[in-house]
Amino acid sequence: MEALGQFYESIGSYMEVLDQFYESIGSYMEVLDQFYESIGSYMEVLDQFYESIGSYMEVLDQFYESIGSYMEVLDQFYESIGSYMEVLDQFYESIGSYMEVLDQFYESIGSYMKALKNFMKALNQFYQSIEFSYFMKAVDQFMKALDHNL
Repeated sequence: MEALGQFYESIGSYMEVLDQFYESIGSYMEVLDQFYESIGSYMEVLDQFYESIGSYMEVLDQFYESIGSYMEVLDQFYESIGSYMEVLDQFYESIGSYMEVLDQFYESIGSYMKALKNFMKALNQFYQSIEFSYFMKAVDQFMKALDHNL
C-alpha cells in the first residue's frame, strides 16, 4: 500500500508539474495574444499612416493640377498678349502706310502747286504779250493817224 501511496503521490507531483506546465503555456498564450494585439495596433497605426500619405498625395496632386491650370491660364495670357502685339504691329504698319500715302499726297500737292505756278507764269507772260501787241497796234494806228492827218 505504501508503494501505491507513493505511486499516487508521484502521479500527484506529475499532475502538479503538468498544471504548472499548462499554466506556463497559458501565460505564454496571454503573452502571445498581447503580442498579436500590439501587432494589430501597429498595423492600425501603419494603415492610418498610409491613409495620411494617400491624403497628402491627393493634396499634392490637386496642388500640381492647380499649378497646371495656372500655367494654362498664363499661357493663354501670353498668347493674348502676343495677339495684341500682332494687332498693334498691324496698326503701326497701317499708320506707316497712311503716312506714306499722306507724304505722296503732299508731294502731289507740291507738284500741283509747282505746275500751277508755272501755269500762272505762262499765263502772265501770255497776258503781257497780248497787252504788248495791243499796245503796238495802238501805237501803229496812232502813227497812221498822224501820217494821215499831216
